[in-house]
Amino acid sequence: MQRNATVRRAIREYGELSLQDFLVLQRGRLEANAERTPMQPKEDFLQICADYVKARLGAAMAERARRALEQGALHTADHLGKTALPRGDHAADH
Repeated sequence: MQRNATVRRAIREYGELSLQDFLVLQRGRLEANAERTPMQPKEDFLQICADYVKARLGAAMAERARRALEQGALHTADHLGKTALPRGDHAADH
């Protein structure tokens, strides 16, 4: 099976669960994580991103990006690692 290690681990650990049971489990974990105090304020991240976008794409686009990030409309992490890279960049890993 040519899948990344994160997917393999998830299948190994949760493969016996129904999709509904898996989603309930994950929802509980997400809710618990949301209650934790972050190590760095979200505002810091939003400001850094806005500054970065503004320097490259202008103030209007920076504000749009900031609003999208505040609403959670943009993903800011690749939890599956190399799966987002073009195939040629990691084909040797398989």
